[in-house]
Amino acid sequence: MSTYKNAADLCNFLPDDLMLFHSKRGKAVPLPPSDVPVADTHGHLHCLHELTSSEALARAALAGVGMLVDPIDPVEDMPFGIYSAPTVDAWRARTIDEAHALLEYAKQKGVVLPCFSHAHIRGYEQPAHNHLLDSFRIIAGVHPYGAAQFDASARERLMQLLDLPYCVGIGEIGLDFGPYNKVAPNDQIHALEFQLRLAHERNLPVELHIRDAQDDNTVAAHVQAVQVLRNIGVPPRGCVLHCFTSTPQVMKPFVEMGCTIAFGGVSTFASAPYVRQAIQACPVNQMVTETDAPYMAPVPMRGHACEIAHVVFTAASLVATKCTASFDSKEATCIPPNEAHAVSSISQSEVYGALWNNAYELFMKEI
Repeated sequence: MSTYKNAADLCNFLPDDLMLFHSKRGKAVPLPPSDVPVADTHGHLHCLHELTSSEALARAALAGVGMLVDPIDPVEDMPFGIYSAPTVDAWRARTIDEAHALLEYAKQKGVVLPCFSHAHIRGYEQPAHNHLLDSFRIIAGVHPYGAAQFDASARERLMQLLDLPYCVGIGEIGLDFGPYNKVAPNDQIHALEFQLRLAHERNLPVELHIRDAQDDNTVAAHVQAVQVLRNIGVPPRGCVLHCFTSTPQVMKPFVEMGCTIAFGGVSTFASAPYVRQAIQACPVNQMVTETDAPYMAPVPMRGHACEIAHVVFTAASLVATKCTASFDSKEATCIPPNEAHAVSSISQSEVYGALWNNAYELFMKEI
């Protein structure tokens, strides 16, 4: 291990008490119980700043994460130096090798690795720590922030990324009419349409980033995205609404088109009951979990930068929300009236299994 980190720095990976998680006040936070692994369908492993990518990957394996999808942007990720097929290939191989070494260090320390049942989940046949390292995938696409720079050079880098054997989709792509994006809407729409057509041509799923303006009450970006999807068609391999943070009403047309909804840390916030209403309204076969690390750490890890391992807390919160008997039937507009009771009748094990299977169908099938 001395060739990778010195002993003091290893505390970032595995603290002295051998507990992965601690609150901002230093109190150990236990892992939520689960009998299946959890998938992070959208985590920016290459953009973390409090952990190295290998530390974060190994910690996620120890937490029970069994799948990771990292979105690579051939425009926006240039400052990170991980934006093209050669740079991604070298970084990914190094990250996996170092994560293996860190997991061996954890084993020597006596850390108990997760052990899961395989009975009701797909494509899971290995111990959790090995499965994640073998199931670390990427998707590639140009974010709305970089839509104006989606030139021939960026398109060529994107095509080369999509040719990598572990690239399993296109994303994150979409529309951002929020305060942080100055790119003209037409440029964003053109980039989205191009990449959606590319997903059809290559038979790949997509992950959509959609953000509405914050200075009014409209949902123009979501409305426009629905129109684009209707015009071009939802890719047969699937379409995921990444980091969904809106209401059941906004979600409804996407669900009706067969899209999958990805819920992250915001779904655990006390200030976002409308997101939990969307969870209750969303069909269980159309939802997945994500982190969007390093952003929006879930409860109880608020105050920390989000890491891939935190998806286990988001999944636990989602499962509890989905299995609760209380929900606002007026808000739960995606649940047919004669099926409303299903929210309280589904078991936690069934929801955990569905979350894994949905992610597997999108990003691991045929790989």
